[in-house]
Amino acid sequence: MPVLGVQSEDTGPMLEFHCEGLYSWPVSEADQQMMDTVKLLKARLADLVDELDLEPFQGQGMLAGWDILTAGTAIRLDANDTGISASMVFEPGDTELDALYAQITGFAEMAGLGLDELSPTTSELMGPMGPVGLGHDDELLWLSMGEGERVSMGIDRGDLPKGVTPVMSGRLDIGGLINFFAPDLADMFANEPAMAFNPMMAFLGEDAPIIEFGVGVDDDQMHMTSRMVNAGLNSEALGMNTDVFFEKSDFKRVPKDAVRMVAFQVSISTMLDAIEAAMEEAGSDEYAEFTEELGVDLIDEILGNLGDKLMFYQAESTGGGGLLSAVLIVELNDADEFGAAHVKLVDRLNELAQDEIDGYARVQSWRTSGVDSFTMTAPGLPIPFEPSWAIAQQTLVVALSPGGLERAVSQIQRRSKQSIVSNPLFKQAVLSRMPEGKAYAASYYDAARLTKKGYGMTSMLMSALANSARSPKHPDRVVGSIMPSYSSFTKDIEPSGTVSWWDGDDFRTHYIGDESMLVQLSTGLGAIADVQGLIVPAIAAGVLLPALEQARESAKEVLSSTQVRTIVQGMIIYSGNNNDQFPESIEEMIDLGFVDAATLISPFGPAFDNGPDYAIRSDKAASENLFNTRFIVAVDRAMWVNWEDNIVVGFADAHVELLDRYELQALLDSPLNEGAAEILGLPEF
Repeated sequence: MPVLGVQSEDTGPMLEFHCEGLYSWPVSEADQQMMDTVKLLKARLADLVDELDLEPFQGQGMLAGWDILTAGTAIRLDANDTGISASMVFEPGDTELDALYAQITGFAEMAGLGLDELSPTTSELMGPMGPVGLGHDDELLWLSMGEGERVSMGIDRGDLPKGVTPVMSGRLDIGGLINFFAPDLADMFANEPAMAFNPMMAFLGEDAPIIEFGVGVDDDQMHMTSRMVNAGLNSEALGMNTDVFFEKSDFKRVPKDAVRMVAFQVSISTMLDAIEAAMEEAGSDEYAEFTEELGVDLIDEILGNLGDKLMFYQAESTGGGGLLSAVLIVELNDADEFGAAHVKLVDRLNELAQDEIDGYARVQSWRTSGVDSFTMTAPGLPIPFEPSWAIAQQTLVVALSPGGLERAVSQIQRRSKQSIVSNPLFKQAVLSRMPEGKAYAASYYDAARLTKKGYGMTSMLMSALANSARSPKHPDRVVGSIMPSYSSFTKDIEPSGTVSWWDGDDFRTHYIGDESMLVQLSTGLGAIADVQGLIVPAIAAGVLLPALEQARESAKEVLSSTQVRTIVQGMIIYSGNNNDQFPESIEEMIDLGFVDAATLISPFGPAFDNGPDYAIRSDKAASENLFNTRFIVAVDRAMWVNWEDNIVVGFADAHVELLDRYELQALLDSPLNEGAAEILGLPEF
C-alpha cells in the first residue's frame, strides 16, 4: 500500500484534464446559432445585476465565474514526497486577462485570504498544504500549488483516429487518489467478505486500472475514446470476462430495422458469489425457507443459468421502435435446467397470485414459432403492459408485449439474412470497427430516425435557451429560431455506435456519432420520446386502480356484512326455539340447519392465526341482552386479526355495522361488552 503522498514510479499524475473553451470549440453548421446564443448568456448575466439589484462585486463575481467556466482549461494533480502539487491553467475567450486577474485577487482580499503581491501579474497566499500562486500573462491565467511544473494547454490526442481534431482529453488514476486521500481504505475493507466482489477493490491494489479518455471531431463525426489501462490484470475484481466476445453471428438475433441496440456483458457468477457471501455472513436460514416455499432455488436454478452475454434492442418490427418495442436477449448456460425450473416457478407464482390477490395477476402460457411463451397479465385491471418471455435457441428472450416477443422469437428461430448485420448503417457504426471481428461490448443508434423523433423536444429546449439569453431590456437579443429547420436538420445524419474490446490488458472503447451536439441531443431525446405516449394509460391506470381496489374492498365488506347478519339472525331464531338461549357454538347452528358452512368463510380470511373467520358470543350475558342494540354477539374475526381498517360487527338485535378499529375497541371496553374480546377471540395488538 503506498504511503500518504507517495505514488509508485511511472504512474503519472493522479488527475489530468484538458479541454477547449467555449469560444474555441469547433462548431458544426447545425450548432452555430445555438452556440452563438449560449455566448450571449454572459450579457444576460450582466443584465441580472440591475434586475436583481445586486452589489457590483456580486455582478463581477458572476461574470468572472462565467469567464472561468467557459475558458479553455488544463488541470493537473500530482502526489509527491511533501504532499500534493496542483496546476490549473485557463485560457478565457471573451475577457481581458488583467481585468479577470484583478477581480479574482479582489475577491481573495475580501475573503481575508492574505494575498501577497509578488509582481503586477503574480500573487501568492498560504494555503493548508503550502503556498498557492496566482498569475497571468497576455494569454493565460494560472493557479498553482506545490513545486510541480505548470500544466500545458495542449490536448493529448491519445487513441483518437488520424484526421480527428482533439478537443478534450483526460487521465484519472482512481487508485492513486484513494491511496493519497484515504491510505487505510484497503485495510478497512480487507476483512469484509462482500467487498471482495466490489469493483472498487480493483482500484485499491497494485496495478490498479487508470482511465484515459479523449474527445475529438472531424468533418462529419464526433469521436470519444477511452482506455482502462491494466483492466485485464483486475478483470476478476471488475467483474469482466476477458475470454467472452460478441461476434457477427450474435447480432443476427437482432432485426434489420432495429433503431437501437446494446450488446453488453454482466458477470452473473461474480454477482452470485457476492450474494452467497452476504448470505453466509448473515447466517440466516430465511433463503432456505423461501426456496422450500417457492419450490425453486432462484440462485442455482434460475440466476445461475443466466449467461454473461446480453443484448437489448428496440426495433420497428417489435413495436414501432419505441420503448414498448424493447427486447432483451440473455444467453443461458443450461437451457433445459432453466426451463424446468422456470415451469415450476410459473406454476407456483400462479398459485400464490390466486391465493393472495384473488387472481388479479397471472402468468399466461402460449406458443409462438413452435416455442413455449409466457405473458404476465393483470386480469380485470387496466395495466398498460404485458411483459412476455420465451426460451429459444439457448437464450431467454424478454419483450414488453406479446407481439414484440412473437417477432423477436421468429428472428432468433430463423436467423434470416435480414438482420441488423445486413444494415449498412450498423456495418458502418459497429461491424467495420470491431478488431478481428470481435467486441467485448457494442452499441448502435439509428441516429437519423431517432433524431426525427427528438426534433420537437430539442426545439423546445432551444426556445428555452433563446428566452434565457433575452432580457426585458434587450428583448431582441435573439431574433427568430436558433433551431435549424426540420428538413435541413434531419439530413445526412451520421449513425452512432460504440465498440469496446481488449487490447492486451487494456480495455478500450471507441464511440462515433454525428459531429453536431444538437443532433446527438435529439438522438438521445428520440430514444425516450415515446414516454409521452405512456402518460395517458399510466394516468388512467393510476386513477382507476385505487377506484377498483376500493370497489373490491366494498364488495367484500358487503359480503361479510351479509354473512354476519345471517349468523346473527340464525342465533335469534335459535333462541326463539330454545327459551331465549343462544346456541353454544356455530357448529351447532350448522348441524340444525340455521346457517350453511360456506357462510363461515370470510372474504377477508383466512385469519392469519388459523383461528375461525367468524366468532359468536353465546354465554349467559348474551342471552340476557337479547335485542340490545349495542351488545356485540358476532364479529368478522378475520378482519380484526388480519389488521383491516374496518370490521363487520353483529349486534343482539340482528343489525350489523361496519366499525373502524377504534370504534370497535371503544365498544369492547364498555361495561356492557365486558369480556367480549376474550370470548370472541380478538387478540390485542
